[in-house]
Amino acid sequence: MKNVLKGLLLLLIITQGCNKSEVDELTPSPEYPFVYSKLNQEELATEIQDFNAINSVESLTLNEFGILSGYIPVDLSNGLDSSTVKNSISFIVNTYAHFLGISNPENINIGTDFSIRLTGGVNVTLSDFFQNGENAYPSFSLSQTNLEERDIEQTQISFYFSTENNQMVISGRWFPETFVPSTEIKNQEDALNIAVQNINENHSEITPLNLSNVEKENFRKVFYPFQSELGIEMRECWEVIIWDNTVKTLVDTQTGEIIYYLEYGDMI
Repeated sequence: MKNVLKGLLLLLIITQGCNKSEVDELTPSPEYPFVYSKLNQEELATEIQDFNAINSVESLTLNEFGILSGYIPVDLSNGLDSSTVKNSISFIVNTYAHFLGISNPENINIGTDFSIRLTGGVNVTLSDFFQNGENAYPSFSLSQTNLEERDIEQTQISFYFSTENNQMVISGRWFPETFVPSTEIKNQEDALNIAVQNINENHSEITPLNLSNVEKENFRKVFYPFQSELGIEMRECWEVIIWDNTVKTLVDTQTGEIIYYLEYGDMI
């Protein structure tokens, strides 16, 4: 009888220990991920009121996130020139910074911080483009590179100059804030294993993988604006790059989800 009771007691202790382990397992903070959602009617009305107080261009408006969209008239009858581009972009950035998600417009240098992709696929600064007279699609981009001491990817504001319509079209946005997790639930080893499993199961055309040059300890944490039904989720990810197979995977540091996947191919 004593042996039976001891056995039941031992089983109870083991069961409680398992349950405690499950409870103590790390889960993402309720504040994660930080979400930029569509504004409700009251919020949007407030933003529109503030926007109307400074706006002087009828063709500009705010979208459902309270972000600037539309175009401004630009005289391009004599073609695209440096002064027209700089003056047009400066007007938008300095006047509507808040509605583009830009916190410190005074720190932006139009000549060096804006880039344009040449016909051959190389990005150059706005100043270098006009100085060297290169050929390119007439769209200049201002990329956000940092958020809360992390690199941020796929985030830019674009200014497209239409010589046909004499317009500069504005699209895109920056993100001024986010929630930064205090720790990672998935470490670098986890991220690599998740990335490798995904490639083996869904992208077998680039296997076998060569992991000999992968340095897990050098994986960077980056933010990625992930589109979901909730809005734009700011996901903190491990950047897993397998150089020998020219493939990049972003793995969420909190959930282990694959947020972004890219095969570089001939890009690098």
